[in-house]
Amino acid sequence: MKITAIYCGGCNPEIDREALVKQIVKRLGKPVYPFSPGTDPDLSLFINGCPRQCVNPRTAEGWSGKAIVVAGLSIDAWEVSQEELVDTLLRKINEIEEKFIPIN
Repeated sequence: MKITAIYCGGCNPEIDREALVKQIVKRLGKPVYPFSPGTDPDLSLFINGCPRQCVNPRTAEGWSGKAIVVAGLSIDAWEVSQEELVDTLLRKINEIEEKFIPIN
């Protein structure tokens, strides 16, 4: 399953966006690619440093597929603590991955 990350501009971060994705990559044991139009990811992580959600599925040009939106200390609109952030995001990724059926 190809996973991409789309980052906000980082103007008002409550979380370290890059460190979060690095921890996800380390724990998943596979890469998370930067998003660019035409990459056709199976899952995109919209990584916002604050609750404002400057990047989300409605604002991303050329994006399609499944999405998880991190907005500060929330994941898909559910509040989490700093300590729960990585584990909760990994759990959501794994739930999507379990249901993933590759199209050849």
